[in-house]
Amino acid sequence: MPSGGVSHYTHAVGQLETSAKLFAFAGLYAEAGASLFWLYTIDDSIFIDLDAQRPHALLLFAHFLVHMAALERSFWFMRGWARQAMVKIEEGLIGQPKFQELLQWPKARISEALALT
Repeated sequence: MPSGGVSHYTHAVGQLETSAKLFAFAGLYAEAGASLFWLYTIDDSIFIDLDAQRPHALLLFAHFLVHMAALERSFWFMRGWARQAMVKIEEGLIGQPKFQELLQWPKARISEALALT
């Protein structure tokens, strides 16, 4: 398990779920803050793991990118960000077949969201 430990990752997943609920509630009127707030709620250890390209952090961040991709059609300044970050995540997961398999769901959702933009 990454340096953040299970509790930090459990909290981050819970906060990502809260972000998803905010999106669902806002519908077409979702603001960037509905997604970006998540970055302020997670423990710094997850950012350390992300910087070190640890698979658990990369996979967690890939799920966050689903929210970012959904915002691209409404906010010009977010366009292209999700796809670029996903490429970096895929590079970080080379040689990690289990994590590459788990990456397929967020990758597909991002592709769907970007197809609508």
